[in-house]
Amino acid sequence: MELHLTPAGALHWEEAGDDRTSGTVPRLRGIFDADWREGLFTLSAEKNRGDDSPTIVYWRGLADRYLTGLCHIPAGAESFHVEPPSPADLAGLVLAAPPMRGGEYLSPDALSTVWDALDRWVHDSVRDAGGLDSFLADRAPKWRQVGQVCFHLAENKDNPAHPFAFMSTYTAGFGAAGQLRHLPLGKALEQYSGAKNKPALIKLLSPIQQAAGQCGWVKDIVDSGEIYQPMAWSAERAYTFLRSVPVLEDSGLSIRLPNWWRKRSRPQVQVTIGTGARTSLGVGAMLEFDVKMALGDETLSRQELDDLLAGDDGLVLLKGQWVEVDREKLRQAIQHWDSLKGRAKRGQISLIEGMRLLAGASIDLQEEEFDEQDRPWVNVGANDGLRETLAGLRDPRSLGRVDAGAALRATLRPYQHDGVAWLHFLAKLGLGACLADDMGLGKTIQVLALLLLLRAGDADAGHAPSLLVIPASLLGNWRNE
Repeated sequence: MELHLTPAGALHWEEAGDDRTSGTVPRLRGIFDADWREGLFTLSAEKNRGDDSPTIVYWRGLADRYLTGLCHIPAGAESFHVEPPSPADLAGLVLAAPPMRGGEYLSPDALSTVWDALDRWVHDSVRDAGGLDSFLADRAPKWRQVGQVCFHLAENKDNPAHPFAFMSTYTAGFGAAGQLRHLPLGKALEQYSGAKNKPALIKLLSPIQQAAGQCGWVKDIVDSGEIYQPMAWSAERAYTFLRSVPVLEDSGLSIRLPNWWRKRSRPQVQVTIGTGARTSLGVGAMLEFDVKMALGDETLSRQELDDLLAGDDGLVLLKGQWVEVDREKLRQAIQHWDSLKGRAKRGQISLIEGMRLLAGASIDLQEEEFDEQDRPWVNVGANDGLRETLAGLRDPRSLGRVDAGAALRATLRPYQHDGVAWLHFLAKLGLGACLADDMGLGKTIQVLALLLLLRAGDADAGHAPSLLVIPASLLGNWRNE
């Protein structure tokens, strides 16, 4: 697609031969045909970039400049004004223009006409949307971070004493590749110097002032001026920052962190419950109960655990990765689960007790096994054998089909096969079941198939009868069938 300038100072959409099959082209063309000003705004707001022509890149750049200024308007402003390019800037934009149809009409005055037309459309649209904040949230959500301060924390691996680096930036707009462009916060003091830019600077720095009122360390780096410079931080200082992230984000700051913190890796008390190699599972079965300390999938040695408990709280470099450590919570969790294992017979627990622990309840249902603050430090899970059994309980389709044999003179439907397999699986475990199909879907035939399967699988049962407790009204139906 191409955009060219008309003699009246408007933009006109023109398609190339291959544009008609492009996913976003038909919609954009419709917007341009209805109102070229909305089309120009949408071209910038949505940041859809592909093999764009030079004219698209050029006119989008002008709209990007307008949107950047719009995002720096203070929140809640009843009226607003986006500063247009200076005469010198307009002259430079004319010289930078690519060849285009209508290029002979391009001049500083023509660019100013396009800018003013876009500005009028935005003002009308903001009024209809009920305010600038609502308008930007609806029409340009990708631009919401422009004009925001961002606190960055990264690893500084070359400095063991200060293994982290902190830097504050602000998002000044989008780069040529469509990515947010971050500049050092100190540059904002230069960019927004002068009385006419004071409201934009106040909007930019207000979240920092709000955060400083709640976080002492933010106030310290603001008062000292350190916030405008990159800093090398100790692990302790980095941990203070990481613990402050919810408050910082509530203040309106954008935060960029190492990926491992979002996952919040911690050493955990790993409690594994399950069946042993020679243990059959049923209501009377005893499950193995194992307690150890682990980091992810790796088990920690006794020495590593002792070192953790003897060290400091906060961030600790363990097995090549930074992890969060709270020694007191770890110590309490270890003592609790070691004590529970000691109370269990020979390190084993019953199936019912194991199900309670897996659900987060205590072994005797008197209280929750651990509260919400302790949960991140403990992971209770089933071993492979028990996990497979639990999967069969949850999803009958995973059990595989069972065959009641020729004695069942009926053809089961697929969902009835699933029901019979599930009932048979539970019967082997010694558990009860409630088959809750709707009326008429064949609960009776599924129970008959189950009875045949149980008789075939138990040689000692012979032809012993089974007892059914049913409504008497079913007797007539069954006699007829």
